Amino acid sequence: MRSPAVAPLGRGPFLRRSAGATAGPEDGPEDGPEAADRLVVHPVPTGLPLNTRFSVKARTPGGGWRTVPVLRARTRTVDETTGAGIVRNSSVANLDFTGTVEIEVTAAKGAIGSVRIRPSSYAVEHEVSGDTVRFGLTQPRNLSIEIDGDLHDNLHLHANPIERQSPDADDPDVLYFGPGIHTVPDNVLQVPSGKTVYLAGGAVLKARVDFTSVENARLIGRGILYDTDGGTTVAFSRNIEIDGILVLDPKSGYSCAIGQSQQVTVRNLHSYSCGQWGDGIDVFSSEDVLIEGVFMRNSDDCVAVYAHRWDYSVRAHRREKALEGDAGERRAVAV
Repeated sequence: MRSPAVAPLGRGPFLRRSAGATAGPEDGPEDGPEAADRLVVHPVPTGLPLNTRFSVKARTPGGGWRTVPVLRARTRTVDETTGAGIVRNSSVANLDFTGTVEIEVTAAKGAIGSVRIRPSSYAVEHEVSGDTVRFGLTQPRNLSIEIDGDLHDNLHLHANPIERQSPDADDPDVLYFGPGIHTVPDNVLQVPSGKTVYLAGGAVLKARVDFTSVENARLIGRGILYDTDGGTTVAFSRNIEIDGILVLDPKSGYSCAIGQSQQVTVRNLHSYSCGQWGDGIDVFSSEDVLIEGVFMRNSDDCVAVYAHRWDYSVRAHRREKALEGDAGERRAVAV
């Protein structure tokens, strides 16, 4: 399928460059802040599972193509006949950009018959040539790219905004995790009041991040929480922000649990789970909770809101989210 607004693969720019933009062969973090088109591709440390079902490349218009790592995510659906859980492998790719970015996705299976890019409301124009689909973006998007109608062995693409400002690694109020795989004692990172946890692009933390009885604290960056017992917990706390993090294949628990807390913002969180009761974001007895721009593919409820549960007794707002529940509900509200 070919859109009339699209140039053939390998010929010229796919989308018109923004006025005044510059691009070099290695568009990336070294580009100056004045660049209208910028692309950042973060490294993936050895030890994180990759998936070879898709290969992804990206560039700014006129720039050189850069390889985007493709992670393996695991999803879980329910066999409608037996009720048993079916765990499948899927694919996740991440990049940051501003201005315009061109993207090529190649399927290892070979020739592509059809492509669906969701959410359909974004109406992403694309073209197909053999085993490759190509498209351009001019604003951040969380997308599901489905080849020949396959909803499970698909590519999830998170085209994030470039971080406006990253904290200083030497700031005493910052718990800074640079690229690489990190662990902490007991696999739980307890965040004190007034502190920012920063997971830089390429950072992987194998621990749950816990905000309990604290205020004015954050978890931000482009890093990954991987293989943890739960992703994040916010309990009896106030003024907490979680932004830009990927929660990948937690062993158990929810990707983000919020209990009896106030003024909590969860923005641009990406979550994939395959465990039993592997909820995405669960909100218990909390006030002034904003969930915005998230992408959840979870084995149980993607977003659930409870007025009372366990030790927790809601106002929640949601804007522009993509929810894909494989076994539970996309949304659940209980009182």
